[in-house]
Amino acid sequence: MKSIEHFLEKEFSGKTVLPLADGVYSLAYKVGDEIVRIPKNGSVELYEFDAKVCNFVRPFMAPFLVPDIKIITSEIPYSIHKEIFGRAEDFSFISEIDMTAQDRIFKDYAKLLAALHNISLDTVKQAIPEIRLKIAKRLPPEKCARAFHGFLNPSEIDILISKYAKLEVDMADIVFSHRDTHGKNMIYDDDFRLSGVIDWCSSGMGPPAWDFIRFSNPDVPERALETIIREYYAITGRSVSMKAVYEETLAFIVGKGYNLNEIDFMQPQRESEMNRWVISYARWITKRMREYE
Repeated sequence: MKSIEHFLEKEFSGKTVLPLADGVYSLAYKVGDEIVRIPKNGSVELYEFDAKVCNFVRPFMAPFLVPDIKIITSEIPYSIHKEIFGRAEDFSFISEIDMTAQDRIFKDYAKLLAALHNISLDTVKQAIPEIRLKIAKRLPPEKCARAFHGFLNPSEIDILISKYAKLEVDMADIVFSHRDTHGKNMIYDDDFRLSGVIDWCSSGMGPPAWDFIRFSNPDVPERALETIIREYYAITGRSVSMKAVYEETLAFIVGKGYNLNEIDFMQPQRESEMNRWVISYARWITKRMREYE
């Protein structure tokens, strides 16, 4: 990392280089008023896709900002874009603000999803030929049960896996989707209005319910999901049920839990934190799924 920082200091002489994030695939740095991402595998292919999607969705996203990404192929390849100023953090902060501010967040999120999901898939495919159908991978239930063994009690595992084994995807309702709208990819201003959305690398086509799962978690108020679904329906006329969102949440968390016992000894702290998060989330969704037995 020191060698990368040294490279950036030479590349951007006179600008302050600050480490920003150490992600799974990238290292991110703040350089002046710009964000630089360095791919860990040396390939900017993912950033090229991100840039292409951003250029496509920008006209549909107003008033929400998306980055204008440039790809630089140099000694160390990287992407660069102007910073979208605001707060980007885990959604747990939502529980700490008043209900009026919460409602602004929920309504803006519904508007964002409505704008995305209303884009014609033919238009998407024409502009981004490499776009793919992305469905949460269905894994062998027996192996999933073994993965959670020792982390959840037997009754929790039984409910989790029995529900998981019955999941189906409604292929008649497929939309264009960001697919990674966690808190740190959403930029909010000081009034808690959504001002921008970053990191479109995971974009694809899939069930609309998938984009709601980030508000289907134990870190946000229970009314969040109901409010977003109601506002989304008012804009689009498309009905997304709580059950559908919980099912996509279940598919997501079982997929995350599939590797609970595979610890990365190079980053044990990150893996430990991820395990705790997965288990907490799994217990929460197990309770929610009981409502639909």
